Amino acid sequence: MRKISIFAFSLAMLSMASCSVKEERGGCPGWLHLELSPRSLSLAEGRSATVSVLHGGGSDTLLLSDALPALWIPVSRGVVEVKALLDNGASEPSAWGMECDSLWAYHAKLSMESEEGYLNVTLHKRFATVWFSFETAPDPEESCFQIRTLKDFCCLLYASGGEASVRLPASMGDASLELCCLSSDGNRVLWEWDLGAALLAAGYDWGAEDLSDVRVRVSLAPLDISVMVVPWEGNGGLILEI
Repeated sequence: MRKISIFAFSLAMLSMASCSVKEERGGCPGWLHLELSPRSLSLAEGRSATVSVLHGGGSDTLLLSDALPALWIPVSRGVVEVKALLDNGASEPSAWGMECDSLWAYHAKLSMESEEGYLNVTLHKRFATVWFSFETAPDPEESCFQIRTLKDFCCLLYASGGEASVRLPASMGDASLELCCLSSDGNRVLWEWDLGAALLAAGYDWGAEDLSDVRVRVSLAPLDISVMVVPWEGNGGLILEI
């Protein structure tokens, strides 16, 4: 893996210039133009995005930011894969027992058959925030709540003022997602609810490029739960009574 520097970029420009129009250009590198989209620049807010470019000649890593929002990079002809991640400290996967990070990412493949290619790097929201609102504030001395799956994801909910939230990764789309109410010592399950099935029934799309957020209302006496799927853009929502 190599990092693109101004010196290396200048050498690559000279290399391309050395490919005469009279020569067979099949062996010359293609040139890929990478540019952060306006939304990506807005999300970055002074931070950079780490971009990895994988091609037949190896791999390159570069940084794009508001100071350097676009760059040409020489790549081998053929299939080129580009991945980008906002540098906000997020990583995947999450540690056991912890909610996932606020992951903003990009992934694309293109076939470089011509001398030039263009990619607009748009970072997408790869996490879902679930807000829980307890109409009757849970008593921490009597019970606690937990989000868990069969894929080794587990996170405790800490309710404050009747509110709690958790960030879920995009990989939850094919997992059995449960909201569990445990005894205060954590040894007994008082009740459990199939949150994953309720999300799908409410129309949640785990395959969306930008994952929507979710609001869950929980009434503890008697037990009653409702779900609202909230698109990231904030254009309304869908509610389902359970």
